[in-house]
Amino acid sequence: MFNEENGFKSRIAGTLFGACAPIILSVILIPIASLILYYNPDPDRLILPVTLAILYSGSISGGYIAKLLTKSFVSSIASGAAVTALILIISTVIGGDSAMSPAGYVIAFVMIIPAFIAGALIRQITESKRPRRNRRRSRK
Repeated sequence: MFNEENGFKSRIAGTLFGACAPIILSVILIPIASLILYYNPDPDRLILPVTLAILYSGSISGGYIAKLLTKSFVSSIASGAAVTALILIISTVIGGDSAMSPAGYVIAFVMIIPAFIAGALIRQITESKRPRRNRRRSRK
């Protein structure tokens, strides 16, 4: 979508769109997950896995979007770093009680960037397997 001719500006835009994709997907998935947890007889044991599933599915989509827009793995990694920093800042400010240990937090935060890279790799694989169309018009 963004041209490589624009260079830096297009990569920044792709990085920002890649960082916004997990937030948008999370806003969509959290009410669905809340309904699932509400109707579950024991929702406490499922809160952490569902939260991490939403986080990583959003991260994969963000890496996919960043790679789609810029055709660069660097934008996917930068988007992952931006989302990791944002979540780290928000979780530090809000704090709260958690079922995870401090080592679990570190692992959860560190795994966001590989999830972005996985999304970029998925985009790369689907891009290379897509058959190219011949855009030439046939003469009659």
